Amino acid sequence: MRFALVQIYEQRCLDALPYLKSALEKEVDVVLLPEKWTPKTDENVIKNGESAFLKLLETLSEEYSAVLVSGALYEDFSNKKFLSSYVFQEGKLVGVARKIHPFMNEKYEVEAGEELLLFDYKGVKLGLLICYDLDFPETVRLFALKGCDMLLVPAKVVKQAIEAWLIYVQARVLENRLPLAYANVFQPPFFNGKSALVDMKTEDSSVIVLPRIQIATEEKGVYIFETHAEQFRELRKKRLSDRNLKVDRLFKE
Repeated sequence: MRFALVQIYEQRCLDALPYLKSALEKEVDVVLLPEKWTPKTDENVIKNGESAFLKLLETLSEEYSAVLVSGALYEDFSNKKFLSSYVFQEGKLVGVARKIHPFMNEKYEVEAGEELLLFDYKGVKLGLLICYDLDFPETVRLFALKGCDMLLVPAKVVKQAIEAWLIYVQARVLENRLPLAYANVFQPPFFNGKSALVDMKTEDSSVIVLPRIQIATEEKGVYIFETHAEQFRELRKKRLSDRNLKVDRLFKE
């Protein structure tokens, strides 16, 4: 599968159109935007599940027969607010992921999500979580246990933290044998992109598994990476089968 990671920061959601079309014209399967890649203005906030930008994503996903992920944007209902990521596939809304672990001041702005989003595309099960959610290994493990083949992560990681973030990413990939792609904001000098797709490679035998990193530069734009997410199913099955289920019971004590 071909993944387009859109590394931008724009004043209006609709300003992303040239980047989206650039990606889709390269015949990608999935287009992923970052977290909070626009300012929190009245135009950019999703209200009651609707916005002009979401309508645009719906139209483009149908026109190009692709998956489009909105990135994580502020969403406002009459009684609740979230950081949400909308997913459109071939002209239809297939689901919404809401950030499960709000970060720092976000705790005072939005509610925490409570559900995992998984959906099928061309026989591959894709999962979606948002930035800080990745820091919690139990969250990613749940995706692996539910049969996820590939994680998509809208992110907003500050330049000084990108090396630590990549350690988190590689750890989650390796411990679950689960490939992952994230799109990061490009808003210098604080956010310098370096979006990436991380999957795995084996050396000599399937016992030794190492991360394989395809990473963007520190420049604005669209980066296209490929992987065959389904090829890691046996590695993941083996890893999960080695779990000692007695450990899970300790969480309940």
